[in-house]
Amino acid sequence: EYCFSNCISLKYFDFSNVEQIESFAFQNCSNLLDLKSNKIVSLKMSAFQGCTSLRKVILTNCRQINYSVFESCTNIQLIYVPILIQQVYHMHEYFPYIAQQLHKYDGFVFKKSQISKTSRDFLANLPLPHMIYQNNDQQQSVVYMPTYKKLCYDQQSQIQVLKTCSLRKFSPMFHGYLYNIVVFSCSGLKSVAMYAFNSFQYLKYFDARLESVSKGSFQSCSSLKFINLSKIKVFPRLCFSDCLQLKSQKLNSALIIREKAFQNCHSMEFVEALGLKSCEIDAFLGSNCKLCSGCKSEIVDVEKVDKIDQMEFNYLKNFDFKMKDHKNVIIQKIKIDKLRLRKIKALMRVFAAGKL
Repeated sequence: EYCFSNCISLKYFDFSNVEQIESFAFQNCSNLLDLKSNKIVSLKMSAFQGCTSLRKVILTNCRQINYSVFESCTNIQLIYVPILIQQVYHMHEYFPYIAQQLHKYDGFVFKKSQISKTSRDFLANLPLPHMIYQNNDQQQSVVYMPTYKKLCYDQQSQIQVLKTCSLRKFSPMFHGYLYNIVVFSCSGLKSVAMYAFNSFQYLKYFDARLESVSKGSFQSCSSLKFINLSKIKVFPRLCFSDCLQLKSQKLNSALIIREKAFQNCHSMEFVEALGLKSCEIDAFLGSNCKLCSGCKSEIVDVEKVDKIDQMEFNYLKNFDFKMKDHKNVIIQKIKIDKLRLRKIKALMRVFAAGKL
């Protein structure tokens, strides 16, 4: 016990021949970086408490961990203890202090075979533990994913804001899943399944780097305004049909646009798709937009133009900036206020000069 306690200069230690670590053995070793061993089987009370620089915990044969072992170890990015941590709730059992403050998800490792990717019990199918916050007010509920908290159908229908880091594909388990969602933010989402968001009439903000969509993925999302489609190569049939509020789009990667893909998108005034090779005649039926593209196909309800002012797409940059971090909204407001202040000062100088 206490053998290396408070050795604040200790950065590296060879644990290869150690089988058990006693209580407080490395307490407050604030510069210790990694804990890796194939032989350690037991960690006693507060063995690594206060090791604030500890980044990796890899213990392939560990069978016993006291709940306070990693207290105040706030910078751990990877945990691999396969014998003890086989399911998500084990994180809260063996790493309670860490599980309460997880901010980095991608490094956490679990036995994937123990976690069902198709289970209807979970809101997301990723092995990453995180707290779920639900407002008692029936009007609004905010969920930070990934989470493995079981939600009934009524609870899902109350969610209006959903933020997740690691979801790669969205495919609803049954019709009506999250149908009241307003803000969907998922930086890792790349693919959306067929009819996944069909008729989500309240969905307005969709933050993701989509690379593929399917037939009817966002059909009849009548409130959808903000979404970045710059990485999608093929737009299937009806994928954004009847998205009445959808704004102008830069389709930088678009190669093919199928039948009625953007039908009745009345608010989409401008579309830039310079690499477009094939577009169906009714792809923009009822949209009456201006299209800048090299595609020679005949397209109804479209006015072909040679150039579009890039100012028409500035809203996409502002949207991406705001969605990266909620603090950016405040930052942007401060910048706007400073600009207004400079204009006011300039006007005051003009009026002062006029009086002279």
